[in-house]
Amino acid sequence: MKKLTVFLTIIITSIIMMCGGMSAFAGDVPESLTESKAQVYFGRIEEIGDLSEENGFEVYDYIEVMPVEAIKDNVTQGEKIRYNMVEYNFHYKGKPQSDEIYLFAYYDENNPLECFCVTAYDTDTLRIVGVNPNDENNMWFRFQKYLNEGKYGKAKIEGITPKSYEAYEDKMNAERKRSEFFNNSEKLLFEKSSIILRFWWIGVIIITAVIVLAVKTIRKRHKKS
Repeated sequence: MKKLTVFLTIIITSIIMMCGGMSAFAGDVPESLTESKAQVYFGRIEEIGDLSEENGFEVYDYIEVMPVEAIKDNVTQGEKIRYNMVEYNFHYKGKPQSDEIYLFAYYDENNPLECFCVTAYDTDTLRIVGVNPNDENNMWFRFQKYLNEGKYGKAKIEGITPKSYEAYEDKMNAERKRSEFFNNSEKLLFEKSSIILRFWWIGVIIITAVIVLAVKTIRKRHKKS
């Protein structure tokens, strides 16, 4: 009985430690990425697998990436890496494009490779597309902040603008123009309706006045007769 109790205690303790470690990592991704084994770099997608959805996240079953510029010095530029689990943090629908350069972050084989669309290939100035600049509690806001501060290292690719960000901007501009068009159309319709309503009331007043005058005239004639 004593041996069984000890055995169960060890098993339960191990499970608690494992769960605790997993939840800590889930909440502390940016901090965990400062560890020596973690990878953070700009890389070009060479090949990408099929898309599925897990727990509300878009996940690709595999991806092959060619590091172009290392932010942390534990990846080899020009040496292709294959990952078997990928989360695409692109913040709007659309598959990551092959031959396009993205920001990548990877901790270990038990966690997905994270793929980000960024505004620039410069750790000093980049912004992660879709991260609210006012949401300091968001872990990817912290990740962006650490990148800008150089906590993972520094990297810059000269003379290239992220195509994925340009596509995002084009999409957002198109949506803004569409929204402005509908807002202006509604405003114009409201203004026209207001004008029509004014003329309608003016017409009602004129017709009422004519009827009143006609009634008065008829009464006067009746009195004279």
